[in-house]
Amino acid sequence: MDTTKTCYLFFDLDGTVLNHNYELTKENLDAMLKARSLGHKLILNTGRSRGGYLLKNADAARVIPWDGTCFSSADITFEGNLLYENAVSKSDFEIWLEYCMEHRLDMSYCGREEQVLWEFGKYSEPMTEEQKNEWRKKSKIAFEQNILTNISIMGILDEETLPETGLSVYQLPTYADLFPAGCNKGSVVRTFCDKLGVSLEQCVGFGDSNNDVDMLIICPTGVCMLKSPQALIDVATYHAKTENGVAEGLHYLFGV
Repeated sequence: MDTTKTCYLFFDLDGTVLNHNYELTKENLDAMLKARSLGHKLILNTGRSRGGYLLKNADAARVIPWDGTCFSSADITFEGNLLYENAVSKSDFEIWLEYCMEHRLDMSYCGREEQVLWEFGKYSEPMTEEQKNEWRKKSKIAFEQNILTNISIMGILDEETLPETGLSVYQLPTYADLFPAGCNKGSVVRTFCDKLGVSLEQCVGFGDSNNDVDMLIICPTGVCMLKSPQALIDVATYHAKTENGVAEGLHYLFGV
């Protein structure tokens, strides 16, 4: 990586730019703004959908002047221009809807316009067909009005019971993210570079979780946060030693 040229900095949101209390520290913000003042580009690369980014617990991140955004590996923009988009198919959505109702797992519908949580876990007994039909009607309206880019399922999924669909499943400590097959935080970086003619050598990834591994594999330079899992540490160039891992990583790379 040539730090005298423009570098494209891809940041995970939750647990990286924002801490686990959904706060943006002054240290992280100041370092990001300094890096941008040097001509480097700030790119959000989050598993959230665009609708999920509008939730109140992401308020702090919206003060950052992002040069580009990558939402749920399926919605990529740069300097206000749409570079790429993808969506969950109706058939895959319906399969996972039935799965969540059958197993009474809360399902987060992550759409471009908004993100909503459907609490199937509130049912103490197996859902009746009447109850399921009500949710099927509601989901049909949601799917028609709010393009679905990914699904989050609250809880630990049993691998032996998972349906076969065109969605990739990323199990995180307390929930699972489902993206269209082939979409992940690494493929986003590659697509971004292909669309803009950017060299991967000039890309840096910042992350804290297992779903950031693909990004740090693709990016030749990667910074992982203090409490990252071993799988991420293994592919990172730099492992932060403080809670302000973004600021620490940017100082290590650019001296800001």
